[in-house]
Amino acid sequence: NGVSAISLDLTSAGTITDGTDVTLSVTNLAKFTASGNDITLGNDVNDIVTFGTLDLTGAVVTVTEDSGISIDQITASTSLTLLANGDITDTASASINVIGNADFSVVTPLTQDITLGDGAATFNVGSVTVDANTVSITEDSTTTFTGTSSVTGDLTVVSASNVTLAGTNTVSNNATVNASGTVDFDGSNTISGNLNVIATGAIADAATTTLSVAGNAILDAGSSSITLGDVGDETVHFGTLDVSGGTVNVRETSATVLNGVDATDATITSGGSITDGTGVTLAVTNLATLDAGSNAITLGNDDT
Repeated sequence: NGVSAISLDLTSAGTITDGTDVTLSVTNLAKFTASGNDITLGNDVNDIVTFGTLDLTGAVVTVTEDSGISIDQITASTSLTLLANGDITDTASASINVIGNADFSVVTPLTQDITLGDGAATFNVGSVTVDANTVSITEDSTTTFTGTSSVTGDLTVVSASNVTLAGTNTVSNNATVNASGTVDFDGSNTISGNLNVIATGAIADAATTTLSVAGNAILDAGSSSITLGDVGDETVHFGTLDVSGGTVNVRETSATVLNGVDATDATITSGGSITDGTGVTLAVTNLATLDAGSNAITLGNDDT
């Protein structure tokens, strides 16, 4: 009903849980192994749980710590839920593997951060949900956001494959997505600062998607396509827009301010006027189609 140790290695043939009003204190590595079974620790409001670093193997894994969480190894065959009263980080040689959804949250999201998968650490989860201040996720496989994620600071996502931003994602400052593959917006994505997307594949959205960026949106798909708002039932808004790609097709539901265009072909459809910024470059190799309905189009009055 309680643990106080410098290090701990606990293996169970069944589930691993704790009682109520317990104290679990491990200075260094706390290792819990319940292969095929669930691990639930710190879920009672009166529990006091602090570990130096964590090594977890189980099915449904749920851990609440009264301090920051430092991950050494995690293998969850179903899902993972971590709640920390501090930053959530991993060690330099960490390995995080979750078949289903991995939910990372902090008690004070205005000041506590999440940094996972950086350096030599490996990070592979079925999907991810976050709630914190500054969030940085580097994944060695496909990255999928699902559920409801809230980031009060900056969000940085680096993926070795495709990125899908599904569910409801709210970023109070800037968001950066760097994908060695495609980037797909799905669900609701609201970014109060700037958005910077770099992809080796296409950048697109799904039907009924909301993509709202208050600041400048830089979308770079290399030679691949950029297709946003084309279905017609999406809500797409940018403060200003800078696009680079092969075939670019963007339909904005508000007025459009172009901060740069570099495309083979470009179709820009706007719910308001179409204008450009100051000192910008607009370059389309083939056909450029601009549709502002009954609103004004003003381009090139102060540009390169």
